[in-house]
Amino acid sequence: MRQYFSADDGAARPRAPSSGAETKFPPLLIVLADKKKTTLDNRTADTLAGIRTLRGIHRRELAVGITTLPNLQEHGPLHPIWHSPTSEKSLRLAALINGRREHGG
Repeated sequence: MRQYFSADDGAARPRAPSSGAETKFPPLLIVLADKKKTTLDNRTADTLAGIRTLRGIHRRELAVGITTLPNLQEHGPLHPIWHSPTSEKSLRLAALINGRREHGG
């Protein structure tokens, strides 16, 4: 949780986390939409390839999940529909957020 302090001018500014605090960003969830399944498959692969180059992905400081609108509408967000740059299998949302390598079944 981010803490704020007041500066001399009265403006609230973020306080740096203490050295023992773990910094973790909220998950970034991307939902892709298109009418053609092949287009969605290509966009998913391209997006995953691009995200793999971001810092923090492999250290699991940033959880990223990608799915398609049809999958989200058909199965809902809690089913293993999320693709991650750190896993070859589809993940459940909880596993994606927790950074575990659990795979939904």
